Amino acid sequence: MGIRLQNNFKKRFGNRPIKVIYPEKPFIASDKCLQNDKLLDAFKAVLTGILKREPTLKELRGLEDISKNFPPPKDTP
Repeated sequence: MGIRLQNNFKKRFGNRPIKVIYPEKPFIASDKCLQNDKLLDAFKAVLTGILKREPTLKELRGLEDISKNFPPPKDTP
């Protein structure tokens, strides 16, 4: 990572260690399906918060650009 990225990362997360835990054995099909459903619900909740409405199926699949729903950023002096 570049110095700028490292500084931004430290600002956001501090010096807390990030621990990643991988499963000891691969998921079985039903567990993977359950995990995918939970990820979809989390993704849908984030998009709902951003859009302030329920996202459409096209928006969830990434087929429709959600950035066109927002006005362009104003230039601040």
